[in-house]
Amino acid sequence: MTIRIAHFIDTQNKGGAEVTLMDLAIYQKNAGHDVFIYHHNNAYINELCNLHKIKSLPIPSHKHYKHTYTLPLYSIAFARSLNKYNIEVLHSHLFGPITGNALAAKLSGTRHIGTLHDIYMIEEKPSRIKLLLLSYKLGTQLVCVSKDMAIFYQQRLAINANKITTIYNAAMARNAPDEETKQAIYKRYAINKNNIIIATVGRLVPLKRIDWIIDALGAIDKQLLDQVSLLIIGDGPENKSLLKLAEGALSGNIIFTGEIENVSDLLNMSDIYVQFSNTEGLSRSIIEALACRLPCVVSDVGGNRELVLHNKNGFTIPASNRKQLSKNLSSLIRDKDLRKNFGSESLHHFKKNFNFDDFQINYLNIYKK
Repeated sequence: MTIRIAHFIDTQNKGGAEVTLMDLAIYQKNAGHDVFIYHHNNAYINELCNLHKIKSLPIPSHKHYKHTYTLPLYSIAFARSLNKYNIEVLHSHLFGPITGNALAAKLSGTRHIGTLHDIYMIEEKPSRIKLLLLSYKLGTQLVCVSKDMAIFYQQRLAINANKITTIYNAAMARNAPDEETKQAIYKRYAINKNNIIIATVGRLVPLKRIDWIIDALGAIDKQLLDQVSLLIIGDGPENKSLLKLAEGALSGNIIFTGEIENVSDLLNMSDIYVQFSNTEGLSRSIIEALACRLPCVVSDVGGNRELVLHNKNGFTIPASNRKQLSKNLSSLIRDKDLRKNFGSESLHHFKKNFNFDDFQINYLNIYKK
């Protein structure tokens, strides 16, 4: 049965939510569904929509979308657009689109799915939960990307646990690059191929706490440090300050790649993955690290503890414990067998819980309810 599906996101950047949206849209298009994407001229989404021939639509009456007091005007305009394109399922991604689109979906009679990818909007301003509760009462089916997040929202919305669905994010396993590609990557980023490579992926913003990772690396024993290269993969407003922090004794150990397309190639060439955010939904970057058979060292926040099982495929560390971050990184640098054992468990955990096929099927089942 063909479904007319519209995805909606209002961001300008490329992050986990945007990549997840495009993964879904591409799969659904290839499966024969009619797929549309409403967005505000996101360059990443535009590029992939053109490549995969997915209909890209501007957000109607966008000037009214961002303000609560003009939201009724936006809702009327958007409801008309949904009816114009005969949209059967509207899938909104992130807090803003979910709460902003609930009324329009109700007015147009369109089934509304809202995927919550994080919790920091509510942590930042708890009163926002009222908007999400209104969206739920207007008929929005809420989806969370981790069990931890589902509990967070269920408690704050004061609704039954079965009213929120958990669907884990996923990624596709990708083969390691061939030898020629590897050599080109070593050369491009001046990576010592004999070093143990630690990778971290994400936007360079404060909540990702890349500075903590740099500090932790600096606290490692000098003899170990000489064997290590840290790849910081991503870009963002913290780039200049992090470059400055990495100067001096660590300058030969830290490589900033910027935002790149071939993240999986670099992960497949790495030995350890580290991520130490102070908040997470369910990190797509960690999922990709699992798929690349990497042992992981992560902060014990949000869905991280569902991705990394402590002492089984890596280490989960209290988010305030810098010393433990250095200690656990040191343990993995020293112990090749531990890296191998944790890495094998990461791949097994990925295949069982975060595979792409189950991810797609779970969403299609919700669309059809």
